[in-house]
Amino acid sequence: MLFAPAKPTKTVRMRDFLPDTIPPFLVVFPDLGTDTHRPPVPRIPIFGGGDAFSAQDYWSKVESSGVDGVMIARAALIKPWVFTEIKERREWDISSRERLEFIRKVGRSSKSALSATGIC
Repeated sequence: MLFAPAKPTKTVRMRDFLPDTIPPFLVVFPDLGTDTHRPPVPRIPIFGGGDAFSAQDYWSKVESSGVDGVMIARAALIKPWVFTEIKERREWDISSRERLEFIRKVGRSSKSALSATGIC
């Protein structure tokens, strides 16, 4: 845990207080002045970088880092059902026929969404 001076006499640079290694997350509580009553700090969800290609990858990254979620990028292109796997906390072993039908369904949904916006 790191603490910066409560009443700095000069401009404080965050990098002066960070360790050499990159922390998995950073929480900043700014000094609001001399007022002893501080308003409640809103909770801001923190999401980590991706490379979660399965439900197991996703949940192990969430649990090991303490983030609220992990971004999904390439995994959604490779297997669009990864969101179902994450939601249900299980690997979804589907046949090639089911995979193809799922990809077709996603394609139809994407095409109709693009048509509705006038893009396609």
